[in-house]
Amino acid sequence: MLTPFLAIALLQASPRPPALPATPPDAAAKPVERGPIPGLVAADSKPVQIATGFRFTEGPASDATGQFYFVDVPTARVMRLVSHELDASRAHDNATEFVVNNGGCFGLMFDHRGRLFGTQGGPPGLSASGAPAKVKRGGLVEIDLATKEIRHLDATVEIDGESLPVQRSNDLAVDRAGGAYVTDPSLGRTKSKTKGVLYRAEDGTATRVDSTIEAPNGVRLSPDGKRLYVLSYADPGVYRFEVLSPGKLGPAEKFASLVGADGIAPRGRGDGLALDMHGNLWCTNPDAAEIQVISPEGTMLGRVGFPEAPSNCAFGGPDGKTLFVTAVTSVYALRTEVIGFWLARTANDAPAIQTPTAVPEGQ
Repeated sequence: MLTPFLAIALLQASPRPPALPATPPDAAAKPVERGPIPGLVAADSKPVQIATGFRFTEGPASDATGQFYFVDVPTARVMRLVSHELDASRAHDNATEFVVNNGGCFGLMFDHRGRLFGTQGGPPGLSASGAPAKVKRGGLVEIDLATKEIRHLDATVEIDGESLPVQRSNDLAVDRAGGAYVTDPSLGRTKSKTKGVLYRAEDGTATRVDSTIEAPNGVRLSPDGKRLYVLSYADPGVYRFEVLSPGKLGPAEKFASLVGADGIAPRGRGDGLALDMHGNLWCTNPDAAEIQVISPEGTMLGRVGFPEAPSNCAFGGPDGKTLFVTAVTSVYALRTEVIGFWLARTANDAPAIQTPTAVPEGQ
């Protein structure tokens, strides 16, 4: 049986980026310690393992009610939580299979109309029986919540005079115009010709909107939709763009960095991120096994450690104050003092999130 790390390596691995040169801490800088974050994470709030037994979890997403979904990448399954309670005693049976995806799904996101979209990395995963999935198409898909049909959204990008299919997508951020920003970090042995940040409009046209960030990975829009944030899987930089119009961006700006154990020097690499209603960025730094919170101005606000290396995170739950974190074999939940932002929750001025009911097994 493959270990979680080997399984994910076979799907979409890349050699570990070389260690960054030592960066002397600023003598006047004050280290940001692990622990509570004033106004964001209380002193008694700790990560709780609420679902476990997976091979590599990714793609966290919440719908308008706060119901939480995620992906077990090597087994190609889209899962959803049965209970959102922070109860570690039921972690081994707290998720049910929603649908088996056949394209190496890494990212999920609900839009403001309640539609579920996913990104596929190309290589197939395994079916529920353990047999290799038959379909190998990557790119962007829409998953019908009622029928569970997975519809491939074809898109080609013109790059250097060549029309190329969008195939190696990793994460996505859907906007209110019905389009989606998609990252292609070109991980794995075979490099992707569409590496960069891509945009697929609702009419199916696609463009590459940035090619300057090395291994772009996590991507999210600010609550007002005026900025696009991107993390790099090759360096600790946190990047932002001004959104001029749907699919039109200003130049990339590196406005912050993830940090290492000293709480000062840039270290690690970014994977996924979530935003709260104040616009703060909750970034995963898997090399440090932390969630690191950065203000919209680029100030490191705090760090929270996790038992496993986090891959991604998303807010959800009944009141919107639970940060769900996918981390290798498990999903963890962290209670916060701030309401999270996710596009589906704002749909049509949706009412307060209702407590989701338990999902019957197999549905």
